Amino acid sequence: MAGKLRRFLIGNATEAGMDGQGQLLLSEKLRKFAGMEKKLILVGQLNKFEIWNEDAWNAKEREWMDAEDDDGLDELEHLSF
Repeated sequence: MAGKLRRFLIGNATEAGMDGQGQLLLSEKLRKFAGMEKKLILVGQLNKFEIWNEDAWNAKEREWMDAEDDDGLDELEHLSF
């Protein structure tokens, strides 16, 4: 399974450039696979970021919020900004 996943991820990796307006250019194959249409969400992950289809991100966020498994989230009670 790991080999199959590695081949899929690395085999489909492409360089992404920027256009004259500073927009990130993703390949059509990647956009179709990820269901990326008009509205996207950029999610920071410390030293990297993820690009999500807005509807997929909202659904995943609802799933996390509704889940009974809150492992580790109790630490957030003492967090202040």
